[in-house]
Amino acid sequence: MAFVYINGYPGVGKLTVANELTHRSLALSEATTSAPHITYIFTDSQSSSDIGLATAQEYETSAKKRRCPFVSIILSCHLEENMRRLQAVGRGESTDTKLTDLDIFRSIRETEDVYHFGGPMELELEVTETSAAATAEKIHAFIRESLPSQDLKFT
Repeated sequence: MAFVYINGYPGVGKLTVANELTHRSLALSEATTSAPHITYIFTDSQSSSDIGLATAQEYETSAKKRRCPFVSIILSCHLEENMRRLQAVGRGESTDTKLTDLDIFRSIRETEDVYHFGGPMELELEVTETSAAATAEKIHAFIRESLPSQDLKFT
């Protein structure tokens, strides 16, 4: 079991990458399942502010309580590409919680830094010219390399 926490600015592609990881059989399940082989993937957009730090660290604390590894993934991309993705057709149609307002987004990018845990269990990826599938493959490889003794049911 492991907790994988994907953090980045809104629109960078966190959910799309998480869905790609799901297709790679990272053994996802509902959070209520307690099977030892389950890998939970969470996506978030937390800054390095006090509130962002406290919120992000709740995930790490949860992993510790379950006695499982915590892997932090930070996704970033160039501003222009990030704005294009933010305005992509279909973004936010299924939920009211997705940010699509470019003025609010610019303010976030100008005033907030994405929270980083740091350390050997964190992978930072610049994904401007990388597909979600290729990004998911890099994350998949990082986790397998970082946690070789874990039974994570990769395909």
